[in-house]
Amino acid sequence: MPIVSRTECMKTQMVEDIESMTPVGKRRLTAVLSVLLFASSAAVFWQVRNHDFIIFDDGWYIYENPHILSGLSWENVRWAFTSVHAGNYHPLTSLSYMLDIEIFGLSAAGTLCVNAFFHAVNGVLLFLVLYRLTGNLWCGAFVAAVFSLHPLRVESVAWASERKDVLCAFFWFLTMGAYGWYVKRRGVIRYGILLFVFSLGLLSKPMIVTLPFVFLLMDVWPLSRIQRGSESAGFGNHIKQALCLIAEKVPLLLLSAGICATTVWAQRSTGVLIQTAERFPWSWRMANAFVAYQDYIEMFFWPNRLAIHYPHPQDTLTIRAILFSLVFLLAV
Repeated sequence: MPIVSRTECMKTQMVEDIESMTPVGKRRLTAVLSVLLFASSAAVFWQVRNHDFIIFDDGWYIYENPHILSGLSWENVRWAFTSVHAGNYHPLTSLSYMLDIEIFGLSAAGTLCVNAFFHAVNGVLLFLVLYRLTGNLWCGAFVAAVFSLHPLRVESVAWASERKDVLCAFFWFLTMGAYGWYVKRRGVIRYGILLFVFSLGLLSKPMIVTLPFVFLLMDVWPLSRIQRGSESAGFGNHIKQALCLIAEKVPLLLLSAGICATTVWAQRSTGVLIQTAERFPWSWRMANAFVAYQDYIEMFFWPNRLAIHYPHPQDTLTIRAILFSLVFLLAV
């Protein structure tokens, strides 16, 4: 009990200290924390300047692709937006590789240092967005520090082919910030900016398609857009508010649906990335999904046995492992 009480007192004191600071003092503290986040991430990942390309996808993405190697040109820009690159549709990522070639030439160090730079910026951006949304400086800084320095982020930075991941994260956090900005004072211009930034994320990596659902969670917390009604009409009021919030996300969901369809088309065109139901039945896929969610949560707390590639387990998962994962996820 004394330890808990002392911890709570320290936490309360820290919050009071921040609240008692002047606006200038808050801005200075925010700036200091931002610099520390950027510097710590850069210090950890600066070592990638000594790394080279690898034979797992890097040739496909960069050093064996004639459009990338010839740098930025109108023809290559047209190719980026109208063609499949490495079995995916991510024209903004392709253009970033072309810009690397223009600046560094064919240099693994240059490409990987750009990855490291974006990752360091992403940590700062996440901190600023969380602080803006929640008003909690220290929690925002802690979450951003975990994101910046966690071993699960190594693959995204130290693998040249994962430029799409750091770019997607950049626009993910920027879109979260744009959404909070829009909610603060809703208007057509702000919503248009939100759609534009989200589109840039979709053009970097399709993984961002789930972000509109994250916005629904943000509507509950920290934005508190679903207000409690009276005891008699509370449930109906919640339903009405929820439907309005879902309707608000329809343009974002339509963009997500469009990029999903484009991605399926792009990956099917390779004949490798998307496998048939005959080879990978839906029962295998669902079982693997449950276990994979649990595995990644476990890796977050205990980053062990990390690898560049995780083969599909096919039908080797036990009923016990599947049920445990399912119960665990339902509990969460």
